[in-house]
Amino acid sequence: MMLMAEQLTAVGIQQVQIIGSFFDAKHQLETQRLFQTLVAQAHKDYQPSEEVCAIGTNMRPLANLERRLKLSQLSLANRMMTRQLLTSGSTGTEGKNSDRRSRLEQFRGVFCNPADNGGHLNLLCGTGGNKTQYNMDVNFTAALENKLTLDFVPIQPSTENPPSVDEQNIFALSANLFANEVLPDIGRRILADGSNTPKSAAFFYLRQRSVAAKRSVAQNSFAALTAMRVAGDEDAAPFSKSVIHELGVDEGEIDGYLGTRPSYFAQMEVLTKKMYQNPQFYADLYDTPANIDRKGAVLQAIALMQDRDIYKTLLRSEAVLATLLETLMQDEHARISRDLRLVKNIDEKIE
Repeated sequence: MMLMAEQLTAVGIQQVQIIGSFFDAKHQLETQRLFQTLVAQAHKDYQPSEEVCAIGTNMRPLANLERRLKLSQLSLANRMMTRQLLTSGSTGTEGKNSDRRSRLEQFRGVFCNPADNGGHLNLLCGTGGNKTQYNMDVNFTAALENKLTLDFVPIQPSTENPPSVDEQNIFALSANLFANEVLPDIGRRILADGSNTPKSAAFFYLRQRSVAAKRSVAQNSFAALTAMRVAGDEDAAPFSKSVIHELGVDEGEIDGYLGTRPSYFAQMEVLTKKMYQNPQFYADLYDTPANIDRKGAVLQAIALMQDRDIYKTLLRSEAVLATLLETLMQDEHARISRDLRLVKNIDEKIE
């Protein structure tokens, strides 16, 4: 009985070892299968998507362009303000007559169309201006609105080369839209006496500066619209142009549409509109689920950028409307202020 018990025990332990080996083999094979499944899934999920790379490449220059946009907006707004305030070095340094003469000479040599005014401008225009720039000093749509990129950068002025066509158009247009009449030139002796005591003309000058401040709010919107279209970097141009070329546009026409150096406005035009007009974009959506999720995240990022631009536009519109409302209510505000002062004086007399 003892020998039989030992034999049965030994055989039982051997059978348990065999069963354990089966379990070890089972777990080993399941682990290997899991690793192989994860490897296959990784190869599937991390397969590069050309569409995502193309979108990312086109978005890369936007940070630099946005910084350039802000600086250009400040530069343009400052330039328009210095002209109004007759700051030294501006076109209005010597007053209204100086500003008018310089603008008239530019009109005759650049923007004057002899056929305008019933053909009666021929004596004023002489040989006429540049035919490609006829009336660009008053045509907001042609000079700015219909262009994705302007051929000048306000933060990089060139003293060697003459101003570009777009630069001439924008500055002349801004002078006609805002402060067609610059602030009056008031002599220093009229503003204050020898001891720096203000005279009555000084208070008149403060009211004129109030007008300039209100104009600056509207000028800021114009400066923002222009700054969005200033020329960008040459390094980013090939990527945006390739998107337009894939839509069937000839290479010779792309520069006329986007510009040689696409602006922030042109880049956003490509990312938010033109890219989705290509049927290949929708064909590329037949991709792995992971790549589809990546594309969705990228498109949401572009939408957020566009929403931010719209938000900034609404803030500028709000500022313009608030300034307009304040201007319309100025007379009523002055009347109420006078009435309050009268009430105060009557109360003091009664007391």
